[in-house]
Amino acid sequence: MKRESNMQYKLLSMVFEKALEEGAPNTKNGLATHIHNTMDEMGLNPPTSRSIGTYHQKLGTKEDYSISREILNEFCKYLEYENYGDFINANSNKSTNEYRFRYVIIVLLAIIGFFIYNTTIKKCMRWDGMQYIKVHCEEENAKPTDPGLLANFRKLEADCRKDFFFNKEGDPKVWYYKVGDNDLELYSSPGVHPVKGNDLRKINEDMIRKHICPTYDND
Repeated sequence: MKRESNMQYKLLSMVFEKALEEGAPNTKNGLATHIHNTMDEMGLNPPTSRSIGTYHQKLGTKEDYSISREILNEFCKYLEYENYGDFINANSNKSTNEYRFRYVIIVLLAIIGFFIYNTTIKKCMRWDGMQYIKVHCEEENAKPTDPGLLANFRKLEADCRKDFFFNKEGDPKVWYYKVGDNDLELYSSPGVHPVKGNDLRKINEDMIRKHICPTYDND
């Protein structure tokens, strides 16, 4: 029902707009008289000037109104449509295409805006507990971006396999920070602790057996 009312509203708006383009006086009675006479000259069956004036009034106040299908068909012929069904099809398709176009534009603008926002403004990083992430520089604990730390520095969960701690040549792949007397925090790269700022140390077998894997076997 709402869609029907919207289409009738659109139809009447276009009828009065056409009348103005044809030189009708911009008054209720002037428009009504012009539309009635013009439709009559076109061989159509127009409503009375009084009825057209009532439609104009209700259009301006956006009141609900009922128009017969016969009158709607005549108004559509005045606008050079075959009938009201033809008018609905033409303008529904147009509205749908316009909506889709606006939707696509909005989505594209959002994508572009998001890309600009992330590539031009997120110039800092901060530690999130497990790794460094890109953030805006005004965020708390933000620091200038270090590409190496951003890409390679991670907090690790211990795995007691030898290849977790050392590469094939026997070089360490893990660095640690000692917390209290017994606990170790493990990291994937050398550097400093992301919160405390203390230097990280290379892992060794004694530390592995003492604090991480008591049954660790390097074979």
